[in-house]
Amino acid sequence: MARGRPPVHNRDLPTVDNVQPTRTLNGEESECFERWKSVIKATRSFLPTDGPLLTFAVELDVRKQRAARAASEIDPYEGGRRHPALTDWDNAHRDLMAILRELGLTPASLKNVNMGGKPSKEKSDLDEFLGDQ
Repeated sequence: MARGRPPVHNRDLPTVDNVQPTRTLNGEESECFERWKSVIKATRSFLPTDGPLLTFAVELDVRKQRAARAASEIDPYEGGRRHPALTDWDNAHRDLMAILRELGLTPASLKNVNMGGKPSKEKSDLDEFLGDQ
């Protein structure tokens, strides 16, 4: 496998003040969009690519909710067969988790969203303290 050039880290990414969905959302979707938007806002700055990804995340989240409601109304394994709502829930969950990883909204993936800010070349107080010993 060829190694190629390593990715450039600590580059400044363009940020925006706000993100909007890429299509008109209904009431349930709007509420979900605002909820995910507040999670991103609490985690990091908005990127220009967050609007489309959040719209996809909302669609998948609402699809999961609908599948869960459908599965709760019936026996999901009646007759020894798995109900299609469970399969839809699994697929939507898998796809939603992929988008959340892309957005950096899982604990393991947050470190992969590089917002810039190069580390200082000066020694920190801890480095100076440890270096003197």
